[in-house]
Amino acid sequence: MAWKTPYYREIYASALMEAGCSDAIYTTKSPIYSAALEAVQQDTMNSMIDLIDKLLRETPHVRVKSLDFRRSLDFGWEDAEDMLMVELAKILEPELPRADLLEEIDAEMILKEWYLAFNLQEDEEDDDETDDDEDDEEDGSSN
Repeated sequence: MAWKTPYYREIYASALMEAGCSDAIYTTKSPIYSAALEAVQQDTMNSMIDLIDKLLRETPHVRVKSLDFRRSLDFGWEDAEDMLMVELAKILEPELPRADLLEEIDAEMILKEWYLAFNLQEDEEDDDETDDDEDDEEDGSSN
């Protein structure tokens, strides 16, 4: 369920923010920052390609393979360079998580608890009715 990872990262960032941690602004984008740090520290082609792949996946409207995109840039594709400057600045900009996220989650949990308690109550009532029906059947069969 990798598609839920950003959601959980946002929950973690919200909790950090609520706790007063100033690093919360980096949490939601930590995979990109980690890839950048690894690319700089390891200085290998694989780590750089990994970083480029991550950045291009985050760039709106870019749906080409990173190798093809890099080759096009090598041939002087100025419009793409201009677009990258703008979009990469947006992608790498630290961000705070939504301020109301934890309140929404709390409200959702309260609703789920109520729903579960309601269903448990219904199940107990159904079990009581089933027990009464079985008792009635036993009483009726002994006549």
